[in-house]
Amino acid sequence: LESIRHAKGEIIVDHMYFQPPKPVFEALVAAVKQKVKLTIITAGVTKDCPNGHLQFGPKNANHYQRLINSLEEKEKTLVTVYEFEQYKKGLHKKLLIVDGEQIFAGSSNLDYKCLVLM
Repeated sequence: LESIRHAKGEIIVDHMYFQPPKPVFEALVAAVKQKVKLTIITAGVTKDCPNGHLQFGPKNANHYQRLINSLEEKEKTLVTVYEFEQYKKGLHKKLLIVDGEQIFAGSSNLDYKCLVLM
């Protein structure tokens, strides 16, 4: 959370579940408002995608769309979203890169359950 708050140039979030808890969501919005580029790579929904993508893809879209909608028009250009479209196998990476120097990789999902409850 502190790394997101202190980002200066770019944040890359690569998570199957883009469902950040409120403090992370707010920190990402604040970073973009400070002119930090944000790239989100998350599960999308396609014809033959894994069940996990079917379940969580729409929720991911809801979260990143809410984030984008909370920004001014100029700020929205700083956000790029990629919906992962792998067939039969799912995106299951959990990676956060801040300013190309701080890399966080692990097994926790970027959601309330993993970051707060567990």
